[in-house]
Amino acid sequence: MALDRRKFLYAAGAFGASLGTGSVFGADGQLKLRVAVRSPWMANQVALTSDGVLFLGLPRYAADKPTPSIARRAADGTLVPFPGNAWNDWRPGNDGRDAFVYLNSVHIFSDDTVWCVDQVRSAQAFFRA
Repeated sequence: MALDRRKFLYAAGAFGASLGTGSVFGADGQLKLRVAVRSPWMANQVALTSDGVLFLGLPRYAADKPTPSIARRAADGTLVPFPGNAWNDWRPGNDGRDAFVYLNSVHIFSDDTVWCVDQVRSAQAFFRA
């Protein structure tokens, strides 16, 4: 039996419902989707804390458009650079020793610590969400 993505998601949802977690499907059997956040920047990473704080990792592809490397969804749904200070202020030509240059990974651990790995700096940083 060939298992495509739709069949896999349907089976995973049915399994989750059988565990008492509730159905992820609407009355018509389709997955219920909702927009979690809208970003003015291209995002290629997402991480979520246990209490629903959403983080986006953002690549810096366009040199002419200032882009933070990581943003957190605020209570009003807007995205704000995280963690603040100068971590997201790197621009081409700067040395980048005290800022994110290009995030390779954003991960949330079970204690809600946010780990970021910066590809260019080969450095890691962590923060409390």
